[in-house]
Amino acid sequence: GTGKTSASRLVLRQLSEYSQRPLTIYINCWESQSRFAILSFLVAALGEVMPRRGIAADELFARIVEIAKKEGKIPIIVLDEVDRLETQEGGVQVLYDLCRANEMHSLKTGVIAITNDEEFHTRLDPRVRSSFIQHTLAFNPYSAPQLKEILSRRAALAFFGGVLDSEVVPLCAAIAIKCGGDA
Repeated sequence: GTGKTSASRLVLRQLSEYSQRPLTIYINCWESQSRFAILSFLVAALGEVMPRRGIAADELFARIVEIAKKEGKIPIIVLDEVDRLETQEGGVQVLYDLCRANEMHSLKTGVIAITNDEEFHTRLDPRVRSSFIQHTLAFNPYSAPQLKEILSRRAALAFFGGVLDSEVVPLCAAIAIKCGGDA
């Protein structure tokens, strides 16, 4: 609720508008929690139709490398809620695959990992952690004035003028502050 996903989607869109080389991909790790699911998503994003069963994740990754190189694409992948990968066996392996793709397969990639868990990276295997070039951009919870402004703008779009009592937006902002500053 602090704009991490919105900011990453904006960056992906701007990058796509700037150049045809990046293949920008957004993946919600609540929906795709395993290595296989993420690699399947990437294969599909490259325009390839692959069976959902009966193929190894390593084969999927090899196909991703082959297609991206042939097409001259640089996959730029946002893994939103990346900490969910910890819950699946082999889920974190995909981070290693993607971050080491240049070293292992001469495929340039970019990975943006979004999490609310500030300690996520410390629990990663050292080989995975070392393959990330970690630059952290923190999105702090919104302040009460910021929430009032956001909610006022949203209310203006959602409701006819004069429908809301003047106390509604400040009350909603106060409740949001108590819940961690999530808009």
